[in-house]
This record gives sequence, structure tokens and C-alpha cells, in this order.
Amino acid sequence: MRSLSSIFKDIFENNTTGFFGFAVNTWATLIGRIFTTVSEGLAGLTGGTIDLAGMFDGLVNAPINFWMASHFLVFVYGFFAIMAIGFVASMTHRKPLSGEAVTAKIGTFILCLFGYTVPVLNLIPWVSIWTWVVWKNPE
Repeated sequence: MRSLSSIFKDIFENNTTGFFGFAVNTWATLIGRIFTTVSEGLAGLTGGTIDLAGMFDGLVNAPINFWMASHFLVFVYGFFAIMAIGFVASMTHRKPLSGEAVTAKIGTFILCLFGYTVPVLNLIPWVSIWTWVVWKNPE
């Protein structure tokens, strides 16, 4: 059985023909040009004290850093989704963390925060569970 890294290597390094290869090369070139332009512009503005490319070397070279960055992005997404739903519920005069069934509301809120921090559980849309509890018990 092949490892996941060898499969990705075949897809992104060895597949340079056909439409998929064209799409991968086009996106890689576009992202590389954008990254280079932003890096050079930032270095020009700061006098070369900020090396954007050097900051991301560790992210690319160590898989655990890539995993941690993606995990952090999912957590930030979940946190802001929870805060946005709480704001919307407050603006519509629902009580997202008080009122009737306060134990269920706070319990599912804590479950949402916990769910977005655990690596496999963060794939579940926890904010929808908390939203359902808040909309079911608005007062």
C-alpha cells in the first residue's frame, strides 16, 4: 500500500500532462507569483527586515507545521462562526447564553468550543448544533 505522501508526490510533481497537470501548474505558478510579489513588496516596505518566504519555509518543510496551521484555521473558523451566530441571535432578541434552557445553551456552546479544538471532531459542524439549541429555546 502506498503512503499518502507518495500519492501527493505523484499528483503534484509527476503529473505534468493533461488538463489536471495544466491546472496544477497554472495554479502553482499563479500562487507562486502572488506570494513572490507580496514578499518582495513587504520586504521593500520594511527595508528587508521581514522575510515572508523564510517564515513559510518551516511550514512547507515540516508536515506537522502544515497540520497545525490547518488545525488552527479550522478552530478560528469555528470560533468566528460561533461568535457570528451569537451576534445574530442577540440582534434578533434571542438569548444565546441565558434565558430558558440555559444549561443546554451553555453546554452546547462549550461543546462547540471543545469540538473545534479536537483534531478529528473539528470536522463536525458544531456551530449548527448550538444554533439549533438557541433557536429552539429563544427566550
